[in-house]
This record gives sequence, C-alpha cells and structure tokens, in this order.
Amino acid sequence: MSGGSMLGDTYVVRNSIFSVVIVISLYAVCASGELLPSYHASPQTTNTIGAYAADTSSVDFVITSIANAPLAMRPWSRTRRLSLSPTSLAFGSVAVNTTSAKSVSIINSSRTSVTISQANVAGAAYSVTGLTLPFILAAKSSTSFTVIFAPLMTGSFSGNVSLVSTALGSPNNLPLTGTGAAAPLAQLTANPANITISQISTSGAGFSVTGISVPLTLSPGQSASYTAKFAPVSPGGSASGQISFISNASNSPTLVSLMGTGVMVQLNANPASLVFGNVLLGLTGTLSGTITATGGTVNVSSVTVTNSVFTLHGLTFPLTLTAGQSAPFTVIFAPIIAGSPTGQISFASDASNTPTTVSLSGTGATPTPGTICGKQDDGLIHSPPSYSCGLGSCGANPFPPPAKGASYADPQYGCTVERLTDAVGDHLGVAAHHNYGTVNPINANDSYVMINLEDGSKEIVDTSGGVVVPVANMPQDNAQQAPWDISVPTRFYYTNGATIQRADITGLPGCASTHSCTVASTVLHNFGGTYANVQIPDQEDISDDGDHLWLVGDTKAFLYTISTNTVGPAMTVGTKDSGNGWHKIQIMPSNRMLMTWSPNGAGPGAGQEVYNADTTLNWHMLDNTIHTDCGKDLNNNEVCVVARIPDTGGGITGAGACPTWTGTQDGGIDSINMATHKAQCLVDVNWADTEVSFRDGNAGAGWVFITFFNSGGCPTYSCFDTTSSSRLDPSWAQHWIHFAEEGILVRIDNNNGANKYRLFHTRSRSSEYYWAIPRGSISRDGKYVIFDSNFDISNSGLSNYTDVYLTKTQ
Repeated sequence: MSGGSMLGDTYVVRNSIFSVVIVISLYAVCASGELLPSYHASPQTTNTIGAYAADTSSVDFVITSIANAPLAMRPWSRTRRLSLSPTSLAFGSVAVNTTSAKSVSIINSSRTSVTISQANVAGAAYSVTGLTLPFILAAKSSTSFTVIFAPLMTGSFSGNVSLVSTALGSPNNLPLTGTGAAAPLAQLTANPANITISQISTSGAGFSVTGISVPLTLSPGQSASYTAKFAPVSPGGSASGQISFISNASNSPTLVSLMGTGVMVQLNANPASLVFGNVLLGLTGTLSGTITATGGTVNVSSVTVTNSVFTLHGLTFPLTLTAGQSAPFTVIFAPIIAGSPTGQISFASDASNTPTTVSLSGTGATPTPGTICGKQDDGLIHSPPSYSCGLGSCGANPFPPPAKGASYADPQYGCTVERLTDAVGDHLGVAAHHNYGTVNPINANDSYVMINLEDGSKEIVDTSGGVVVPVANMPQDNAQQAPWDISVPTRFYYTNGATIQRADITGLPGCASTHSCTVASTVLHNFGGTYANVQIPDQEDISDDGDHLWLVGDTKAFLYTISTNTVGPAMTVGTKDSGNGWHKIQIMPSNRMLMTWSPNGAGPGAGQEVYNADTTLNWHMLDNTIHTDCGKDLNNNEVCVVARIPDTGGGITGAGACPTWTGTQDGGIDSINMATHKAQCLVDVNWADTEVSFRDGNAGAGWVFITFFNSGGCPTYSCFDTTSSSRLDPSWAQHWIHFAEEGILVRIDNNNGANKYRLFHTRSRSSEYYWAIPRGSISRDGKYVIFDSNFDISNSGLSNYTDVYLTKTQ
C-alpha cells in the first residue's frame, strides 16, 4: 500500500507502515407526491380576550395551521478539516408566519482545498441560502451561508444542517433550535366599567369559535378565553376571515383577523419506484428509499410486499412520523430464476393518500461463464451475508473465520478464501500481515508467501498456511520489505546494516514438512564507509526485470543493479517522513523511481514525482500523493494505476478520467500513461476508499486488484459487532455502499466498462484501526490475491490484530 489521498480533494497519509486513513459517504433523500382531494384539519389554537379601562385599537389575531507497533511503524498524517462558526444556532422565539435569519461561517484551516458537495437540512421549519454546491473552499479561507427559521405553528422545532465534504470528519453538523410563538392577544377596552359581550360571529370558510357563551359580562381586569378553530374545506390556497365581538364597549365591534392554509397530510415515498436492473442468479441486489410525512403526523400501521423475490428491511410497524420526518428502508432483490419479476410495496397509514406505494422491478440474469472465480459487477450494492447478529452486540461471530489451512466459499461471490495464518492459535504473540499492495508477497512459482509480523519479524508459509521458514530461522533485517526474486522461487532479498543480501531457503523439500527450513545469506554489496545504513524502501518490490532495486543509504537514494553489483548516481532524499524528506519510493517497469515525498506541493521535492535512473527529475506527476502502483498495460505501455486523480499539478486533465471528474480531480481508479501523461478511467468508485495492486502487467491478462475499506471513525458500517456494546453502526445496512469492504479485479483496459469481477467481502472491520485495512496484493501472474482481515474478532488480545488470507482467482 502507499500513502495517499482519498475521498475528495486532498487527504494525505504520511506513514506507510501504520497510518490512519480517513474517508466517509453519505446520501440525501427527499419526498414527493401528488396531492389527493382529502385533508386533515390543523391543531386548535386558544386565545384570550380581556376587558380594560381605556379604549384602544384592536390587534389582529393570526392563526395558521401546518405540519490502534514498533517505533519504525508509527504513523502520522495530514488531514483536511472544516469548522463551523458558530457550532450551533438558537433562534429563540419567533412569531408564527414570520422569519428569522442567522449567518454561519465555514472555515477551512487546512493547507489544501475542500469540496463541499451537499448541504442537507433536517427540520421542516428551516432552510439554507447563500451556498451554491458543489463548492470548493480554498485552503486557509472561509465562506458563509444563512439559515432561516420560519415557524408555521406554535411549539419547539429542532433541526440540523449537515455539510458533506471531502474534509476529515465529514459531515459537519450544525444543530438548530427555535420556538414558534403565538401571535399577540386581541384586547377589549372597557368603557364603562363593566362590559357585556352580546354577540360573537365569525366569517370565512372553515373558521369557528368555541369555548365562550354570550351574553357574557366582564368586570374591569377580568378575562375570558375562547378557542378559534380552522377546518379547511379544501387543500392548498389561503383562507381568511375574522371574529367579531359585539359589546357595549366604546370600540365595539372588536375584531380578530383569521388566516390559514389548508394542508393535506400525506405519506410520500421516494423514490416511487425501485429498478434493480440485471442481478445475477444466486446474488442479491439492494436499493434504498425513504418514506416521509408531510403536512402533519402520520401513523403507518402496516406494509405489504408483493412477490417473494423482493423483501423490505429497516422498518418496524406500527410507525409514527411527525411532519417532515423521514424513515429509511432497503429492499433486497434475490432472483431465483431467469426473468423480469415485478412487485409492489404498499404502506397503510392514516394519511390522506393511503396506501402509499412503491413499484419494484428487476431482472434475474444467468451468469456468463468465465475463468475468474468471482462474479461480474452488476452495479448493485451487496452487503455480506451473516455480517451482524442484529440488535445488540454479537455474543459470537455470526460468520467465524476458518481454521488455518482451511477455506470457505464467499457466500456472495463464490470465490474460495483460504486462511494462511493464525496469530492467536500459533501463539505468535503479535498480529500477522502480508506485504503492501505494491509488493508481491507470493514467490516466483506461487508456492510460498512472505508474512510480516506486527513486531517487524517475518516468516514464510506455503499456500496452505504451513510454516516453511519459522520466525527464528529468518535472517535479521532492517526493512519492512523482503522482495522475492522473480525467477528463483526460493530466493528473496533483504538489507541489514549497510549491506544488501541475497537469501536462499535451504533444506527443501524435507524441511517444509517439519516447518524447520533455514536461510543461507550472501552479501551482495557492503556500503560501509559510504553509508551507515542501507534499506529497501518500504512498499518497493524488485523491478520487473528482476535485476534492480532503488536503495536508500542514510539520506541518499540510488539505483542498485544486482547482476553487475553496480550503484548509480545518488540523490538527496532526506529522512523518511521528515518535513522535507521521502515518504515512499517505488521502482517502475522502466527502472525509474516513483517518489512520494513527505510534503505535498508543486515541487520539485514535493508531492509525487518520477525520477530517471540518473536521478534527474522526469515529471512532477501530482501535487498531492495518492495510492499508486505501476506496471505495463496490454500494449506494453508503462502505466501507473492511481486510486484517484487528486489534482492537475502535473498537467493531467479530465480527458479520459472517471465520470466523477470535478475539473480538478476525480473519485475513481485511473490508469496514467507515463509517456503521454494521459488518464484513462478503469472503474469509477464514487470517491470510495481504496488500495490498488498492479503486479502482473501484460503477463497475466493485466488484472488490477482493488480492495475497499472505510476510513471513518466508528461507528460505521465497518466496525466491530463483537464488542460490548457493539461499535457497528445500527443502520449499517442502509449505509452500505457499492463495493464496500470487497476485493475486486479490474482489467487494465477496462475503461470503466464491464471487465470487473467482484471476488469476496474481506470481512475486516476496517474503520477500527489502520492495520485492519485489507491492503490487498496480487501475484505477478495475476492468479492469486492476498489480503488481511480481522474478521470481526475484537478479543484477540493482540494489538492491530489481523490474519492473512489467500484466494486463487483463476
């Protein structure tokens, strides 16, 4: 894996061994519906009249009705943050049918821009103006918007403005409170001392008065209460009238003005139809919707769903929704035969438009035979079966992992997943991981896997999980990576002190069965006298020709050729992860260096850059770093796959980029031609958090392995459900997104097309800590993929717990 930026504008991870990756995804819903010719009367409003000794003018009374390691493995990161000022708004009392406005500042205190994509307002009495979206807020700058409170009835109103952006911690929430206050009281002025009200009359359709009888005599200071009612005779439009009090007061008749609008109480569904498209037989498709009460409180008593291939989830009945309140639901389509079934959801309620219906349709499609174990992407959301126990914490893992060496078939996509390590059962004392996605953990003949342990030690296992070289027999090294030779399956390389060494597994084949193989090391080059320490940079694999490695000696980087034992020119790269030093170094198929600097910026010496073998600058690729892996495409072009395009600092344009292109960045996986610097979208993932691995090049059909994770802090849909209490988002199923927590294969020439296969759900609760990110890696021949997972095991007793899993894809 490489440090990078994810999820909108610029997000930078600054330690490749241990970091925190931030990401999020939200969606907005609205309600719509057709008014039907029935309605509900509004709540009653009570007023008071009083007798006074002096004559004054009458005052109108208005009534309106509506309703997570060693020192060398500690991370740091730069993040983007937004803040709001103030952090909440209290409007106090505002008379009904009037408005109050308050201004709010949005402040970007980071060094990179932030894109604000949504401003979602909860609470029917509130609205937002002055913000045109999407809005790009420059670094170290601010903007403002206005919140308006407009109560249409008396009572307390709460609400919220939710700003969705590419900043850490998105969304930013602004709580809102306010009270709708009644209009002033109508008054009678007494002259003479006692007043007798002899007659009360009303005008205007739907208005009436109760609670007072005439004749009524009021002595000075005495008052009487009455109730004014509005029962609209038709929905929509405004009605007006008045109450007339006839008395012996000098200002008789005393008048009270009345106004109201007839509002229909409805239950609306959005969308009104759910179309699943093609869903492969044996798979499921998931779509979401909402129901919303408008005009008043709605009591939803029950629901019916026609056709058993459609099932409704997320709602419990009976259900009461107040005016403006919404409730989300999901529908799962599980076709059992080929065809195009239809169905309907009917919500029964006391709303005027009952039943509220949602039409359902989809097509059950027969899978196309292929060599990849997974299923072609159908474009739908698929949450993993047996992911949660339901309400409360899980007493036991609802989908426990297999034993080491055993396997299971992914219940959603069918690929066989094998467990290679058992950090707890084997008493390793630390968590087990594999190499990063940019380093091939599998040897030249796909028989052995390099395992990295949490304390920096290593072991080698076979593809059934059997230990070949135990930790005690591995050589001591000073780097995270020990890359395999590309042609000799028992050989790998490592650095120790100021030396680079070749390691060969000895004692085979007999030692494998006793798990006691040893390693014979040969010093290839001793750099002592020139450098005190030499290392293979983390996240760097051996070159595609198997003969080159970029090495870092103290604060210098240089290209080393294994076969000739020669050293190229050196360039100053500083100290890893220092303010102006290197963060990550990778070797490209051309043996050029892909440098990820610690600082972002326009360079040179910042962002992501390409350097020639003689260390001259070839191209300032990006101002901001991003997960990247390089190889050759099917036409033998040198390309780099990026988790997304974060900026145009290197001259990359939107031509060929993913559809989420904003003018300066996109939210999909792209291939960048390193000769023409042109982009080509592989698959648009709508700003999801991803790791990319591209090791096979044109030798193995050009497959790119992508693993998805959730960088958000718990609770999210990717948090432990086996803790007490559960850390899992209670609405995880509704918040699940396309490709969430999956491993997929995408052809290097896919061009956002159909050559993408969904292999499995990794079942790692990736929001819990950095090492829970699967960081998937593909073998050089494209036949195997490796990933890490904590498998919802929260009680391992090991820091940053994961184990390593393998899938043969073809």
